[in-house]
Amino acid sequence: MDSMYSSPISQRSCSDVSGLPTREIAYRGLVGKDSFSPLVTIVIPMFNTPTNYLRKCLSTFKKKPDDRIELVVVDDGSDHENVENLRQLLAQVKVPYRLITQRNGGQNAARNRGIAASRGEYLMFLDSDDYLDLSALSYVLDTLERLKPQMLGFNYRVISSTGEIIHEWHWYEGNGDQVDKRRVLLTSSSLCSQVYSKTLFADGYRFVVGPRVGEDLASVVPLILRANPFVALDCVVYNYVQHRSSITHSNDPEMAYDILDSFDQLLGRLSKEELADFHDEIEWLCILHVLYFGSTRALASGSAARRDASRLRAYLACHFPNWRNNPILAKEWDSHGLGFKVLLNGHPYLYLLLHGLNKARKNMLHKCEINHEKAQ
Repeated sequence: MDSMYSSPISQRSCSDVSGLPTREIAYRGLVGKDSFSPLVTIVIPMFNTPTNYLRKCLSTFKKKPDDRIELVVVDDGSDHENVENLRQLLAQVKVPYRLITQRNGGQNAARNRGIAASRGEYLMFLDSDDYLDLSALSYVLDTLERLKPQMLGFNYRVISSTGEIIHEWHWYEGNGDQVDKRRVLLTSSSLCSQVYSKTLFADGYRFVVGPRVGEDLASVVPLILRANPFVALDCVVYNYVQHRSSITHSNDPEMAYDILDSFDQLLGRLSKEELADFHDEIEWLCILHVLYFGSTRALASGSAARRDASRLRAYLACHFPNWRNNPILAKEWDSHGLGFKVLLNGHPYLYLLLHGLNKARKNMLHKCEINHEKAQ
């Protein structure tokens, strides 16, 4: 199949890339197939991703050709060197691709541009520092062809930057079985663990742009509620690479309250009927993501954010005044640790004390392990 592919064609010199308006700068397509319609478009947003991560991300698509896939890589304003590295790596892939550049607008702005440029029946989203399992991806493609769902969920694993498996999350069960949407809502806050029919975007639906925390949650929940049929596969497709430079590890104080903007947009995207039918699940998401995760983020961000942490509790009380009676909270209470209970009961500084003691304990155990190894 290699002979079916043309060489990448550059439409502008690479030195003109950074800071330009949205523009397609390179592609590789099927020769003589202007009407090429892949099954799945995989959208990859990229901003100054280190070459080693980017190489691993694209390695899945170097192993064998598959004309059911196209890649749409959207560079979100990277510098010249990173774009040149990206072009060189894309030249090695064995699937059709398009490379698009735009001024920096954030990850979801890049994803939205990828949606607009896509030609596939389905959309899949892959971060440029993560990677997919090839055999599991083939299983997903086969299932899409067989069942024609509007949405398909799959599982993922968390990988360290050195390649060690930290954890596997098996939220989805079955072999093309219909999902329980109420259960999925409680566990899925990522755009990257589902495949979406493009019919879900036919009315102009696009992902939330602006906030740096919770934008995936605000974007994916309405899609979960509207997808029909929504099926699942109990297979690990996605490998999420955990490293310190990830935005989820940032302690920027200005990010602490972006979750409020995200949740406002989530609520604004749901109909009255959806809010009524799934009230308990949406309320639980606010408890978990605004009050709990939001508080832990604010407390880690600095003194100013700590003083204002009450804003998160006030937001929850405003939108869900009876949140303490949430049936999911009652069910989940015993499965969460002491820190969760302390924060929800309104004791942020006690949480900080417990967190500091736990961190000191872990450091002490680590030092003991090192000393033990040296002694042997």
